Amino acid sequence: MTEITDRHVEWATVSRMREMLPSVRRDYEITQTFTLFTGILCWTIQRIRWRQDATEIAKSMSELRERLESIPFSEFAPRLRPRPAPARSPDDIPVNDLSAFNHTGKHNDALSVLVSLRNSVAHGDARRVSPLNKDGRLIGYRLECQSESRDWVVPVSLNATGMSIIAGELARQYCEAAIHPNDRQSIFEAQSLRETG
Repeated sequence: MTEITDRHVEWATVSRMREMLPSVRRDYEITQTFTLFTGILCWTIQRIRWRQDATEIAKSMSELRERLESIPFSEFAPRLRPRPAPARSPDDIPVNDLSAFNHTGKHNDALSVLVSLRNSVAHGDARRVSPLNKDGRLIGYRLECQSESRDWVVPVSLNATGMSIIAGELARQYCEAAIHPNDRQSIFEAQSLRETG
């Protein structure tokens, strides 16, 4: 293998987490999906927002950041609910309903929503994540999202499907920014990256 570059490590780390999303253990589906969702959000958002180096990958991440700032979150993840879900009963939990972000004004672009999701899971001391229980079973997590300027707060309830959709799409776009999909040689080299314990 050739020299391991930042691009290889960035691509391999996020691509491997993305590959794990559909293969979670059935008995730990919610917890394991949440772990991958959190890992992907924290890794990618930190790198996308980093502006202080002149490496080749920094330029790609800057372009991804600009693209995410220019589209609404509903366009980033169109498979999630674009409108409020009707409650079927008083204890019904509308999961994967991100329509409340449509009412946050200028901060409903994909990057702002992803940053608010990342902040809610990464700042554990603020207790902005709580379990969703239904009939004695864990069905997902409720995240209290807010803008960085704290001018809006949006509660979001996500199950394994919602977390997978968001994390999977973010990982896909991130990997394509790290190594262009047509650069087969670099992808092969990144896939060949071996891990050791």
